[in-house]
Order: sequence, then C-alpha cells, then structure tokens
Amino acid sequence: MPATTTDGGLTWQFPFKPDVYSALFTTTDPSVTGNQYGKTLTDTITLSGDAETFITQHGGGDCVHNVPAVVRFYFTSPSASGPSYPPPGPPINGVPPAGFYTQFWWSDAVNIQMVSGSQGQGQLTEKMLPADWSDWDGQPASEFPLAFTQAAEHVQSIGLSFGGDCFFETGVTPSPDTFTNENFSSKFAVMN
Repeated sequence: MPATTTDGGLTWQFPFKPDVYSALFTTTDPSVTGNQYGKTLTDTITLSGDAETFITQHGGGDCVHNVPAVVRFYFTSPSASGPSYPPPGPPINGVPPAGFYTQFWWSDAVNIQMVSGSQGQGQLTEKMLPADWSDWDGQPASEFPLAFTQAAEHVQSIGLSFGGDCFFETGVTPSPDTFTNENFSSKFAVMN
C-alpha cells in the first residue's frame, strides 16, 4: 500500500498487510537526499493496531532467538564504490561487483523494537557519521570512512528499514495475522 499523509507532508503512514513482509520505507525527496554527511536524522515512529508484535521473514537472521523485529535508518548511494572488507581483509575479487556493498547503509546503533503499546513508539536519532553505520555486508563504516563519506555526501534514497537483530532488511509483518488496521506512522526529518 502506498504511504499517505494527513498533515501537509510532515507525518507519513501506511498499513501493514497480513503475511506481506514490508522491508523498506524510503523517499527520494530532494530536501532529505543529496549531501547529508554530518547531519542528524530523526524520526518519530508510532505503531497502532491489534498486533502483539511483528515477525521477520525467515527468522530475520536474528542473533538472539525471539527478539522482536526492529525498524532502523537506511540510505542508498550508488556513487559510493569501495570494497566490503578494508585491508588487510580477504579480497572480494569483484564478486558481487566491486562497490556493490558500499551503496547500501544501515544504522546499527539505534533501532526501535516493533511491539504493541508504548514500547513500539519512540524517536530514532542518528548522526550521518561513520561511527554507527554498516554496509550491505555488515562491515562497519568506521573501518572505511572514505566510502561512507562518499555515500553520505550523495544520498539517493533515505528512510527506514524493517528487519531483525542481525539482518536489517528481511521485512516484517504483524503477528498474529488476525490483526486489523495495523498502521505505521513516521515523522522523518534531517537537521544540521
């Protein structure tokens, strides 16, 4: 389902569908893309509806069993191209093509657990600096800050990712699947 807004574009919401795993909620709006390096992302998140919790697809690759699904920041930047592992890491020999991994970035320090009630509500806040981000292959941005800087200076899409404790974009769906009107609300902003 497409996202909708009721307050002139400040807050966006969408309904979760039964047995459909939503993985990303992103935008390409020019006011929040482009050079975002060093800026602070904030998002006020609210979950409403009858679901007790959310589950991840294929167990979400959770490092710890029975951990609820989470939502966290995410962005893409095709201009960043660097290896997945910094020297002296193992060579990747261009498989997948060199630069693939560093086009996708997730905040790994902050997230909100997707459970019912006030625990599933809150505010995410994260700086666009290498300290708390990782790439598609799970490698920390702090180990190759030049690739992260290049990516953060050329953001193509930005928003939220739904997944597990270890794999951040497996997608989530409400549980149990007998819910009605399960909605996700997001008030996203980028501040200097």
